[in-house]
Amino acid sequence: MSQGTLSGRSILITQGKGKSAKMRRLLEERGACVTEIPLIEIHPLDSPRLEQAIEAIHTFDWIAFTSANGVRIFAQQARRSGSWPPEQGGPQLAVVGPGTAEVLQQTGAQADLVARRHQAEGLLEDLRQRHPEGLQGLRILLPLAAAARPFLAEELKKCGAEAEVVAVYDTLPAHSNRSALNRLLKEDPPDLVTLASSSAARNLVELCDDSGLPDRLNCAAIGPVTADTARQVGLTVALVAETSSSAGMIEAIETYVGSAMLKQTINPAEEQQAESPLPVACRPPAIADGAERPLDPRYVELERVVGGVVTAVIAVCLAIPWLILMIFSSIPLWVLLLVLAGAAALTGFLTWFTQVWPAVDHRHRSYRVDLLGIEIRLGVFWRKVITVPRSRVQHTDVSQGPLERRYGLAKLHIYTAGTQHSKVELPGLTRSTARQIRDHLTVGGEDDAV
Repeated sequence: MSQGTLSGRSILITQGKGKSAKMRRLLEERGACVTEIPLIEIHPLDSPRLEQAIEAIHTFDWIAFTSANGVRIFAQQARRSGSWPPEQGGPQLAVVGPGTAEVLQQTGAQADLVARRHQAEGLLEDLRQRHPEGLQGLRILLPLAAAARPFLAEELKKCGAEAEVVAVYDTLPAHSNRSALNRLLKEDPPDLVTLASSSAARNLVELCDDSGLPDRLNCAAIGPVTADTARQVGLTVALVAETSSSAGMIEAIETYVGSAMLKQTINPAEEQQAESPLPVACRPPAIADGAERPLDPRYVELERVVGGVVTAVIAVCLAIPWLILMIFSSIPLWVLLLVLAGAAALTGFLTWFTQVWPAVDHRHRSYRVDLLGIEIRLGVFWRKVITVPRSRVQHTDVSQGPLERRYGLAKLHIYTAGTQHSKVELPGLTRSTARQIRDHLTVGGEDDAV
């Protein structure tokens, strides 16, 4: 597409400082209105293990980089000891994509392998092809982020390679930009938000205030891994770049915007006739297919965290009086031991109830949404089914507490005109799923009641 293809489109770039200049330039050349709010702060890590890896750099067959930040920080650390760029005959260098290869070149080194699929899975495939005889015995150094996926190291070890992982940096939410982000999302939400990493997706949700993200906030993901993470935390992924680079992201955005403009030019009546016998407003959303769905498994983790904290507090509250009695009172020892046994039994029961029971309860919780309403099933020993017709729904809310935001979850509140179940709650949903159900139950409800 030519210049001006993104004219009038507002786009939020969330990359770290100093890493978004190229993308900003490309977007502005095409007429986009660009705002930069970094969501990630990069903190280099220095550890004895990293120093040892740099000292033994000549003993590795490959150094594999899965991010530009890993290249920058590792090269900077290695250059201090005179080990960068690697000498001829030293380790070969593999990178996850062209953007990382470009940063590697800026450090004075050249990539010997650039993954054709720009993710860890693609890097593994190309390493296997480079060594058709197998990866057994190869020493491969992986300078990664502290929170990086363990996939590459685990798969290399399965192939017989000696994969050594060193954490060279950590990614933290840019809390200093929280107010700027929330002000933008509240006052002038962008048409698109670019996500260049899984950390950016998680931080976008974490840095939002209690009012949450605006409805229909579309995100552009740089690759499938980032897209999966974004969906898991409840974001709407409008597009995924085929090439994990600034140019690939721009191309995907142009295609997306062009497709959206084309849809706007189609006659709604022609679209209705061509696509579906139902009127456009009456087409059911994908969530209303009648299929029974379980709650998100992260809800079990959340309940375990909350239960663990409660159990720890109760255990401390029981232990302190027992210690005081043991030290300062004349109560017989056997009585104190009996009290201790009772407290231990109570703590054990609470531990089972907060750590084991949530998984059991989760297996017996599900929901089903169809054109008529929603059906919620729960209960382990005494099964219970709550049916809420759309015609009885008065209004709905979607809420997220601090821990729910941390896990990318939300709770759906349904208020009905009934007396027995005037308020029904469905926790353990992703935010996007909760919003879809909310919109389905409230939109068009009056027509269904006639």
